[in-house]
Amino acid sequence: MTSSFDSGDVGWSSLCGRPRRSDPGEIVESGVADALFAAPPTPRVDLSGQDSCSRTRRGAEGPQPNLVTRWTLIWHSGYQGAAMSTDERPNRENKMHDDHDSLLVDRPTKTLRELALDRMRKAIVDLHFQPGERLVERDLCAQLGVSRTVVREVLRHLESEGLVTTQGARGPIVAVTSPEEAQQIYELRGLLEGVAARGCAESKDRTFLGPLDESLAAIEEAYRVGDMAAVLAATSEFYRVLFEASGKTIAWGIVTSLTARINHLRSMTIKTPKRDIEGPREMRRIARAIRKRDGDEAFLAAQLHVQQASAIARLLLRAREGS
Repeated sequence: MTSSFDSGDVGWSSLCGRPRRSDPGEIVESGVADALFAAPPTPRVDLSGQDSCSRTRRGAEGPQPNLVTRWTLIWHSGYQGAAMSTDERPNRENKMHDDHDSLLVDRPTKTLRELALDRMRKAIVDLHFQPGERLVERDLCAQLGVSRTVVREVLRHLESEGLVTTQGARGPIVAVTSPEEAQQIYELRGLLEGVAARGCAESKDRTFLGPLDESLAAIEEAYRVGDMAAVLAATSEFYRVLFEASGKTIAWGIVTSLTARINHLRSMTIKTPKRDIEGPREMRRIARAIRKRDGDEAFLAAQLHVQQASAIARLLLRAREGS
């Protein structure tokens, strides 16, 4: 049984590479006599992997007349469209290309593993999981809604950050930071942040002063409304600006490697009485010294701020050890 889309269109037999033969008079009337005897176009392959109907039969005597050179059947992803002339084909193909681009699905900026890692890190920093608490894979799968493979990868990454440790038969637990370990972290922070503050004070480029003031204002506002997560974020931004403006990229890399553990300690210290006043005040002192281009004062102010935080953290950790 043979069928066609319209008068002069390609019949169903052309789908198998056998175009319908046409009467010569019909060819002349359609004005495509030249096209019928042109060289055959290059075969095209559709998404199913089969040759499309743009092929031309060749006999022993050379190219044979057929209507496929005049008409092209659009067959794309199961869609059977109407035939069109070769004159129209470029515009339609461009349109299809544009339409295809518009159907592209935006990929998420983060993978499922990265999203789960962010959630777990935040849960530990916010003390949703207490230091020393067991992290059971089965429970985490249910809470995060991810596979056990993802959970294991996340736990391994958190262990590399120092937020998780593995204790024999107990398995992974939230890392417990000792007062001695906290002191080492704060000593390193004081040295690196002091160097960065001095570098900012001595820098000729002062464009960073605006962002530095903005981060300080954000810290104060976050304290005012009681948003501790925003306090942590704005504080991290303050130090990012400090290290970037001073050009101390290697020092910033070291601090970044300790960010999770620093934020874990910071999440405890920022909640203590009067820290919402004393913390921003100490940081304002750093900014004032930088504005005055006083490198030594900026260095000392940065170290004083870290020393105050260190003393609070060690008191909290010792109290936790005794409880």
